[in-house]
Amino acid sequence: MKGYWPAAVDGKIPGYGDQLVSYPSHPYALKMNSEYFVALAETFEKQYGVEFEGLRNGPAATTASD
Repeated sequence: MKGYWPAAVDGKIPGYGDQLVSYPSHPYALKMNSEYFVALAETFEKQYGVEFEGLRNGPAATTASD
């Protein structure tokens, strides 16, 4: 199923709400660091005991790499 996420329970992302499936789950349809993206990342952080740096700071100011 497109949009599969191992932390989803009964079609819900813990701490967020409905899981996106099928074509809406395509990453280019989501805004950078949107609430949904952060909710997915938080399930990953919790599972692996890590924290993504800058994730909660909103979209990046630029897409250029230094």
